[in-house]
Amino acid sequence: LRALAPHLPPELQTQALSEALAAARQIQNEYWRANALRDLAPHLPPELRTQALTEALAATHQLPETGMFGHSPRLAALRDLAPHLPPERLGEALAAARQIQNERYRAKALRALAPYLPPELQTQALTEALAAARQIQDEEYRADALRALAPHLPPELQTQALSEALAAAR
Repeated sequence: LRALAPHLPPELQTQALSEALAAARQIQNEYWRANALRDLAPHLPPELRTQALTEALAATHQLPETGMFGHSPRLAALRDLAPHLPPERLGEALAAARQIQNERYRAKALRALAPYLPPELQTQALTEALAAARQIQDEEYRADALRALAPHLPPELQTQALSEALAAAR
């Protein structure tokens, strides 16, 4: 319905998008519900867009931190949702990222959210991401996390992060 709606006359678009929103809300799996709501949101009128994104963010709180094959459903949902969230919901997304217990996934989530945060929260998120990356026990994952984070850090921390990444990689 979402893909079809832009090709319909306006009176049918509204109906198709309403039906798509109702269908997305009925999806039982939180990950797929969050993705469906996120994908649908840009096509909705502003008031429904905000509702859909709020519901998608709420669904991320129910997602498991770790999944199969080293994948984090919560991290993936937060990362994919961040560019679409209204500014007033970014604090909630940041709180959800901070609650991730696994240091590797927490560092990735904080790094993914940082570009969308206001400057003061961006600095906090990147500092917390660096701290989480430094706590990763597996040297390969730690090196990778520090390397990925370095370009987003201030110059003095970039050098430190890259030196630590190199040390972990050796």
